[in-house]
Amino acid sequence: MTTLAKTPEKINHKIKLLIQIFASQFIPSDRRNVSEIKLYGEAIRFVEKLADEINYDLTLEDVRLCLEALETYFENGETANLKSPEQQSLLQIWIDKLTLFN
Repeated sequence: MTTLAKTPEKINHKIKLLIQIFASQFIPSDRRNVSEIKLYGEAIRFVEKLADEINYDLTLEDVRLCLEALETYFENGETANLKSPEQQSLLQIWIDKLTLFN
């Protein structure tokens, strides 16, 4: 399992790719670039905060699961119950950033 805080350059690129794939499928093209930047920026900030403050390393799988939950939210307005509070927090950060501050 690859943790995100341990190898930032390589993993940051993978996070960015996951977000780009998600955005290409679920975010309207006129808002896609801004939304990708928001999702990516918030993910990186959150990964670093978890690593620094509570020594928790979010994994690429955690990010993927959060993106799937975000997809569900966009499709039917429901938020999924994710496995960990860290995953749930990242999902909520993304929902807030894309809906409240868009």
